[in-house]
Amino acid sequence: VGLEAHAFDAQLRQPLPDEIKKLVAEREKARRDQEWEKADEIRNQLSDSGYEIGDSDAGPLVVRK
Repeated sequence: VGLEAHAFDAQLRQPLPDEIKKLVAEREKARRDQEWEKADEIRNQLSDSGYEIGDSDAGPLVVRK
């Protein structure tokens, strides 16, 4: 639920590309499973792709750099 609500570029209010949505979902799963190193690696992949991700009570917040 949280992912779908925030699966858009928060800065531009546009849908995220499918590849970015997939990475965000993988990172959220890694976080739920307490696989912190994997979650950090995915955060770096998102950054390399031009996106920053933040964590909130409502779920991930993704912003294009």
